[in-house]
Amino acid sequence: MARWRSALIAGCAIVLYSCFFLMFLINFNWQELESKDIAGIFFFLMLMILVNLFPIEIKGTTIVFTNAVSIAAFLQYGFWIEAILTQLAILVTLLRIKAKQWERYVANMTMFLIISVCSAGIFYLLGGRTGPFTVDTFPALIVPAIAYLVSAIFINHLLFKLVKYLLYNQKPEFFGRSLWWEIVPLTVMTPTGLLIYVLYAEIGVWVFLYVVFPLVSFSVILRLYHRLNIVNEKFRIIHDLGNDMTSQLQFDHVADRLVQAAAKLVPYQYCYLFRVDHEQGVLRPVRLLGQGIPSDEYEGFMRVQVEIGDGLSGQVASLGQTKVIGREEEDLHFRHEPHCLHQQQSILSVPLKYDQKVYGVLTVCHNEPNRYTKEDVTLMEILASQAAIAFKNAYDYQQTKQLSERDELTGLYNYRYFVSYLSAQLEQASRERSLALILLDIDHFKQVNDQYGHLAGNEILKRVAAVIKEAVDGKGIAARYGGEEFTILIENVTEAEAYRWAEQLRARIEQTEIKVVPHLNEENQTEPVLLNVTVSIGLALYPQHADDPFSLMRRADRAMYLGAKRMGRNKVAVYREEVEQRGSNTRESGL
Repeated sequence: MARWRSALIAGCAIVLYSCFFLMFLINFNWQELESKDIAGIFFFLMLMILVNLFPIEIKGTTIVFTNAVSIAAFLQYGFWIEAILTQLAILVTLLRIKAKQWERYVANMTMFLIISVCSAGIFYLLGGRTGPFTVDTFPALIVPAIAYLVSAIFINHLLFKLVKYLLYNQKPEFFGRSLWWEIVPLTVMTPTGLLIYVLYAEIGVWVFLYVVFPLVSFSVILRLYHRLNIVNEKFRIIHDLGNDMTSQLQFDHVADRLVQAAAKLVPYQYCYLFRVDHEQGVLRPVRLLGQGIPSDEYEGFMRVQVEIGDGLSGQVASLGQTKVIGREEEDLHFRHEPHCLHQQQSILSVPLKYDQKVYGVLTVCHNEPNRYTKEDVTLMEILASQAAIAFKNAYDYQQTKQLSERDELTGLYNYRYFVSYLSAQLEQASRERSLALILLDIDHFKQVNDQYGHLAGNEILKRVAAVIKEAVDGKGIAARYGGEEFTILIENVTEAEAYRWAEQLRARIEQTEIKVVPHLNEENQTEPVLLNVTVSIGLALYPQHADDPFSLMRRADRAMYLGAKRMGRNKVAVYREEVEQRGSNTRESGL
């Protein structure tokens, strides 16, 4: 919390409590209290504390039935006693819900002191008088007592929203659901508070036996009812998420929906997700969410690779078991995890496991110690199991899609995918956007196959494909065109740039030594030999040379055969229109 907010809370509390205790010392007379009054005050304090042991959390608002007891204490002993008892009861409530920040204690207790002052003022303005119950004066107390409770509820709600707006910049929603959750118990508080007041005058502290059970029981039942609604809502979120994720076959969509659902199930400061790469045996980061994450830290984390079994996420993936950290522990969870995790004390990490196989690891963390309960663990494990099925489906789809799009030998795209991609690119391209199509053929490849065998030829194809793939590296895409031919599409380049790039690729392939094992020589030699191969390259550009896919490919092919192959091989040639017209009278193209 910002320092100015803490200073504002502390300043308001000091002023208000100073005025309160000063007026208390001036106006309150302890000598007027009798021994039975002291016993009664202690009884009301115990009853208020007991009620406050069962708070109800609704939409971030803590609701207790303190007012049902405080109105009786107020009517019996007046403002000063009620205010002090309420302060003590609220302190117990804050301890019960394990509030961590001192600002929350001070802000809440100060707020209830203001409520006590304002509601008592309204009661007295309406002609209400406090003191022991009498039949004659009781009817005149009913309206001021109801006004006391109503004003206490609305002032509490108003102050709560005001604090959220001023200190936390949260837009207030005054007439929201939380307001109605405070108004509804008013129907119970009013008659219960008046009944306690009346019965106390008749039977004294024995009224405790008559009211404590129904009042506490009602608090417990309402709390359980609200808790059941919350659990049902969270299970509905998991159900809807499961249906949505399992119907999708894209990792990105599944990952987005998973972290969105996690935010609705458990509180966290940061959340991150790893996907298990079973082929490489590593975890790869997929998502990292949280406030105030520097861009360099985010980018650095998204580049990491975690060995399975190493660090927190690696161990969760290796063992397939959830890990919960309730407070600062060993440095295990720091290794390979985001830097923001260093300031967190509560960590919950769950495996995305299906059929004994882990497909990912989801981790949430909070800066409060022991923040995650057994219920949170159960909900996150159910969510993770749903996500694991979706991850498996996405993984299987990706594998199938890759097999249908990739050449099995070289790992490059196949001809069918390349043509489809090229068509799509040309449809989306404008006349101002240049595309370079490069067609590459390995020189004298048939002779290599005849001399060393097809296995050696395959090794040459794989090595040339690896060089092409490394050279492309995000500049475009490469595919195996067929046999010993490859095709490359480079985006947003000029003719000079495309030629220079193709020439560098040609030289790199020529300089690459390829180790092959010959199988067809007469001496049955099996020792590996080093070979160097050359390539002939044809180049055509959109829109200079063609404006449709097949024309562009045909002209790159013509440039390769007429401008590179027929001119001696191991060359780069750019399509020229006169080459197309003269056929065999081609000339070497260049810059």
